[in-house]
Amino acid sequence: MKSIIRILGVLVLSLLLCGIAVASPKKVLHVSVIEQNEVQVFVNSVGAGRLFDITQVSLANFNAGIPARLKDYDVIVFGVNDSYEPGEYGVQRTPELKKYVRNGGGIVWTHDSMELKFDLGPDVEIPAGVDDVGADWVGGSQVEVVKKHEILRRPYRVAELGDIFNVQDTHSTGGIVTTADLILSFYGSPAAPNNFYLTVHEWEAGRVVVNQFGHSAYVDNIPSAQETQLFVNSLYWAAGCGDHFGRHGRGQKDKDDERKCGEHDRDRDHDRDDRDQDRDDQK
Repeated sequence: MKSIIRILGVLVLSLLLCGIAVASPKKVLHVSVIEQNEVQVFVNSVGAGRLFDITQVSLANFNAGIPARLKDYDVIVFGVNDSYEPGEYGVQRTPELKKYVRNGGGIVWTHDSMELKFDLGPDVEIPAGVDDVGADWVGGSQVEVVKKHEILRRPYRVAELGDIFNVQDTHSTGGIVTTADLILSFYGSPAAPNNFYLTVHEWEAGRVVVNQFGHSAYVDNIPSAQETQLFVNSLYWAAGCGDHFGRHGRGQKDKDDERKCGEHDRDRDHDRDDRDQDRDDQK
């Protein structure tokens, strides 16, 4: 037995010395209404299951205080389905959510999960950088990248600035972008605060993503790999990963963070792609 333990120890040490990550998956709390493990299904469909440890809880149980310790999770995702909020109640525990983000937690709000029927107030709106003002909905089945951001590149290279690509039909739900960064808008509709498919916001020590993924996405109607990869990137970035893109390359700290997020096997391809993109941007 001792010899087996010694062999395993040497093997693990060798992997570390060779730069191969032994990373713990990011802990995800999935707050679901339909309870079909839909986040796990979508993540698995693009081969990203190794990056996340996903726990599903119903919205009713979440509102009742289950789980009690939100800080045990790297990211909380609400969704994924059309008309997420039941008619009689919406997402509660909003003061806890605000504290969770302030202390470094991440949230991903998918389609209809944030203020479809209920105004969740400043505890949600301020960290998200998106405010429910009853604005007209904007939607469609094509989106355009209007701002460069690492959420488009890690762990999957999804799109570049100016790209237009297809998504399943979806729409915004009455909100406007206030302090968040607008990354993708609906193509063909005028630029306006209520025209947003994807926003990101770094607030205090945490991160919040609003992603309109989910109006048409179900476990028996999985979106394209490109759209699903963007959803995976949303979880990844909100969990504190994906800080690795920069105009002047990446330092050792970036690479250490990347290993912690279980992405080291992509290092060489991304390094090369980032250098190529930087050259293109400078032309």
